[in-house]
Amino acid sequence: MFITRVFLGFLFFFQGVDAVFNIRPRGVLDTIRQPLQEKGVPGFMIVAGAYYTSYIQLIAGFCLIIGFAKYYSLYLLGLDLIIASVAFGLINPMWD
Repeated sequence: MFITRVFLGFLFFFQGVDAVFNIRPRGVLDTIRQPLQEKGVPGFMIVAGAYYTSYIQLIAGFCLIIGFAKYYSLYLLGLDLIIASVAFGLINPMWD
């Protein structure tokens, strides 16, 4: 369980580092805003989702690595995966 938790933490942490420090949440938002607005997703949900996913990946990933608040981190990252899956499914559905 330790190796799995740390490995998963590193995956999310470095994805969060890239989203927060390299691309920046504003860049994430600019990338997904137009396709999601075309699908009818409200603007506040797009903004909230972009910032939530960027920072939760960074913070909760780090928490998993160090073993702090493991279960809360896993719940937050599970919600992160749901948000990202729905957004990417709306942008480019697998069935198209």
